Amino acid sequence: MNFINENGRRFSLAGMIDVTDRRKTEADLAALQADFAHAARISMLGELAASIAHEVNQPLAAIGASGEAGLRWLDRDPPNLDRVRNQLTRLVGQAERASRIIERIRGAARSSAPERQSLDMSKVAQNALGLVEHQARAMRVTLDLRVMGGSFIVMADRTQLEQVIANLVINAMQAIAAGEAAHGHVVVGIGGSDGYVECSVVDDGPGLEPHVERRLFDSFFTTKKDGMGLGLSVCRSIVQSLGGSLTAENRSDAPGARFIFRVPRAAAGDG
Repeated sequence: MNFINENGRRFSLAGMIDVTDRRKTEADLAALQADFAHAARISMLGELAASIAHEVNQPLAAIGASGEAGLRWLDRDPPNLDRVRNQLTRLVGQAERASRIIERIRGAARSSAPERQSLDMSKVAQNALGLVEHQARAMRVTLDLRVMGGSFIVMADRTQLEQVIANLVINAMQAIAAGEAAHGHVVVGIGGSDGYVECSVVDDGPGLEPHVERRLFDSFFTTKKDGMGLGLSVCRSIVQSLGGSLTAENRSDAPGARFIFRVPRAAAGDG
């Protein structure tokens, strides 16, 4: 800024602010949020352990069956090589399936910096439901993915976005189970408007009690006996880091709750 003194001479004043501490605090906060997100992800995978074991066991059992069948065809006199070839083809396919399952689990458990890329929200939701489908069958909950017409592209980290959707679906299934229903239904809807992509998770459980609804997204608040109280708090942090919002409400048309998160639609040329 320029000034003129009493002698008519011009002079300037310059100021400096040391932002080192502020930048360090921001970096520490970002690291802490990443640690919380990783802890919540590991907790979620812990809840899915039995489901994951069942999912991996299926292709392993199929590999064993195909190998045994191939050996039997080789023992024939003469060996039926066409049958052996078919069994080996099935075996390779099941091995690749098991590898994809393990890689998906490793990706969900991996602690790494978020890597934003152009993603189709409907495909991310489909992958997230794949993580929880066996648990849903065990809990007698039907999962339904409903996608409105159109393209729903966002810029986000795939693992984090899958974590948000999977966590909301798990919570919905557990709410249904807490209501002691014989079976339940969770609907994941993908749509968009006003420059945003919207994902809703709707259940037919008992709904949210007023005292729970008020504190739902508070860190370390949980209604579960062995819960960490991080899941929903981390989900909201992830969504907010994308410039979006996460809200919850009781359904007005039927018993149950509705969770909705909105994130900006990717601009043309992003990614």
